Amino acid sequence: MGVFGPKLSKDEKAKAKAIATRGVAARAHIEAMNETGQTRGEVAREIEFRLVFTPSGGSEIEVVTQQFMNDLTLTGLTPGEPASISYDGTNPTTVLVHGSPKYRIIQAQGALVAVPVVDQG
Repeated sequence: MGVFGPKLSKDEKAKAKAIATRGVAARAHIEAMNETGQTRGEVAREIEFRLVFTPSGGSEIEVVTQQFMNDLTLTGLTPGEPASISYDGTNPTTVLVHGSPKYRIIQAQGALVAVPVVDQG
């Protein structure tokens, strides 16, 4: 999912380490997203996200971040929709997009698939 995988760049490794050690879960609003044209293997495309969210105890901020994502992880991520993210608690502009809170990835009949999250409320 997302940035984690083989052959991470130096920046990706730093982002992954920051999120792993100081990551705070949040929900962001996707203002815009575009493919950069970069690919990783035949499974991931680099996406640039412009996100707006409010860090814990802070004011709303807008960040731009890029990361490689596969089609499954991109399910439900479109401008105007929410995104599940983690941000670095000491530097909220370092963000990792996990996916859409409206979908979850499950294994069904030996394949990974995205299924809608059923609202329990």
